[in-house]
Amino acid sequence: MNRSNILGGLIFILLLLFIFLEINQQEFWALSIKSFIVPVITFAYLSHPVKKSKYFTRFLVLYTISELTGAFEFLIASDVIYDVYYYVGNLLYFAAYSLLLYDIYRGINLKEVFRTYKAHLIVLSLLNVYIIYTLINIAFPMSSLVDAPKSNLYKLVLEFGLNLVVLLLLTFSLIGYLYKDNKKALLLFFGSLSIVFSEVIIIAYYYISEKNVLNIASTILFTMAFLFYYKYSLTPDEDRSIFAVKS
Repeated sequence: MNRSNILGGLIFILLLLFIFLEINQQEFWALSIKSFIVPVITFAYLSHPVKKSKYFTRFLVLYTISELTGAFEFLIASDVIYDVYYYVGNLLYFAAYSLLLYDIYRGINLKEVFRTYKAHLIVLSLLNVYIIYTLINIAFPMSSLVDAPKSNLYKLVLEFGLNLVVLLLLTFSLIGYLYKDNKKALLLFFGSLSIVFSEVIIIAYYYISEKNVLNIASTILFTMAFLFYYKYSLTPDEDRSIFAVKS
């Protein structure tokens, strides 16, 4: 049995356990199980003999650290400690996504991209602005910001930054696929697309309706995203682009 089959089987078991616990309202244990999905994928990646990108490796490591703290949310009694946990965890996510974004950027000749895909970038930028506005308005309605404490404003800035970097990740992944037109770039795009849908659904879960089906759907997409990223990291970069890629 090869590594991919073992990893797939283990992730499938973790996902089934999460769904079972979530359906049975065992939120602490469900979140605890979910927090091991990315670490398992990270361990599989680090133990693989494939040549590794230092930026992609750091992305997985930082994301793993933040994920492993997930279950502690239910054990925190103090608002001050919870705020520290919230900011540190989300800043780790932001740093992780930024590293992955930079790793994608390194493989693209931006000058050629802007010249060739100018219309695509304009449309994607407008779409990103609309999505960010919608998500932020769901999480932080304008009425709730009137006379809001500074902590809410800080959270708004952090949520804005997270949403922005995730959407930029999707944008650059799509441009990267159009630019390179190969399997590796397609896997990266699928991973980023899954992450975006996962984030949108989890925001709906937290701020619109706490239905189990939303949390389960978000977690399935989240898991698919990291499996796509794992597969992406092992796939050779057979560049079909007519442009010169930066070294």
